[in-house]
Amino acid sequence: MNKFLIVVEGHADVAFLKSYLSYLLDNNKDFVKIKTLSKSQQKKKQQKEGKEKNKDEDKKKIMVPERVFDTPIIDIFPLDGCTKLFEYHQDIIDIKNEAIDKEQNFHLLMIQDADNPKKHHGGVAARLEYLKAVKKQIEEKESITFDFETFLFPNHKDDGDLETLLMSIINQEEYNKFFACYQSYCCCIKPYANPSSIDSLLENKSKIFSYVQTHRGQEFANEGKRDYKDGLWNLDSEYLEPLKKFLLDKFIEFSH
Repeated sequence: MNKFLIVVEGHADVAFLKSYLSYLLDNNKDFVKIKTLSKSQQKKKQQKEGKEKNKDEDKKKIMVPERVFDTPIIDIFPLDGCTKLFEYHQDIIDIKNEAIDKEQNFHLLMIQDADNPKKHHGGVAARLEYLKAVKKQIEEKESITFDFETFLFPNHKDDGDLETLLMSIINQEEYNKFFACYQSYCCCIKPYANPSSIDSLLENKSKIFSYVQTHRGQEFANEGKRDYKDGLWNLDSEYLEPLKKFLLDKFIEFSH
């Protein structure tokens, strides 16, 4: 049995990959909800494992991967930030060791944003170098091999992020109708609004939120609760071919 752990930056990535993998593999069973343990649950977990944590460690959230499929086993683990890989590396090692104990073949996939070169470690080349450096740091600290396969949103060659990808696969007919009104709204309030507010409204993240909110309501506009199989997105878009190839190649490669 193969077990794949896909490590992502946050809950927005979990929601997208959950929908896309379901669509891609034509199987949407056996989902479980992602959860962050409460302080009391964290304390019980620490007592059970006999581990004493210092005050700094107590502040760290315990992230639990989300089961996406059972055959093969595919879990998605959100890091709660693009620079948290080192912080959560022991959790990933524990998941790997647990899989090995169950005689599962463990495979680690890293799906992160390439980001903008203006950001720290941003841009395709810089982000790959950053992940390489963190890998080396983990291996030196733990005296182990910490191998993973990497894909960077939006398409592993251009700078950008999940929102860049989403804007590239959006249902253009629905979006164009929405954006005509949204743009008019932004123009209307521009004389009275703080310039930074207008800039924020025109960012991809804000446009996508309002687009989903308009069609699906407030609850499902939350980036962690979206269903990307709802007709607002083209999951057959050619833009997704690099991601599709990355995922399917890994699943096929390790299934033989």
